[in-house]
Amino acid sequence: NAAWWAEVRAVVGGLGEEQRRGLELRHAEALRWSAAYAPSLLQADRAGLLAIMTERLDKRSRQTREAPRGRQARSEKLRDWADRMSWGDALTLVVVDDAVRSGGVLGLLFEQVDLDRKDTTTEYGGVLEATEGDAHRVVLFRPRARDRLNDEMFVASTDMIRFSDRALAHYHLQVQDKRMSREAGPSDGDLVYASASGRTCLVFTSIGSDTLNADFYTPDGEIVDLGLLIQP
Repeated sequence: NAAWWAEVRAVVGGLGEEQRRGLELRHAEALRWSAAYAPSLLQADRAGLLAIMTERLDKRSRQTREAPRGRQARSEKLRDWADRMSWGDALTLVVVDDAVRSGGVLGLLFEQVDLDRKDTTTEYGGVLEATEGDAHRVVLFRPRARDRLNDEMFVASTDMIRFSDRALAHYHLQVQDKRMSREAGPSDGDLVYASASGRTCLVFTSIGSDTLNADFYTPDGEIVDLGLLIQP
């Protein structure tokens, strides 16, 4: 990772006070990628980045996760988390949102959905990463046999953790059934995983035969519903 770290250090060295506040290792790849392919994002302040996402989200349809009986539903709206989000969070949100809607990612994602539905021993997941140029991909890591606990749980392998040093985010699929609208969003266990791993995370939930809902969540418990993704 030496060359990657050199790029990251160079970017961080040029950041201002607001940009450095709350910066964590999980933000590093979004910083590096932005410097190389979307430098205008690094010129935006926190409010500017949040405004970019607000404008995007206002135009999208979304599916909110239902709360268990007797509990209040967690907000998945950006406006309810904006005051808590750092500049690094806001930048990562914009970059991840671009990535999950890119053609390469969507194609691979729906291929993995088909594989997951045929395998009833586990959920599938992996890492979202940048590839050559400004492109992105989702890299699948099938859980090992000992970690296939049931069809409603994804256990990240040690191989996945080691591979993900330079990843934008970890992700997993909730696609056991084609229509899982009530489960669209991170569960309690998903939020615990994000906190324990210190990683930005995504969950993709099936809400139709060719439609997923994407949710972004952080180790601090912030959740932003990114809206629907349609199979290309």
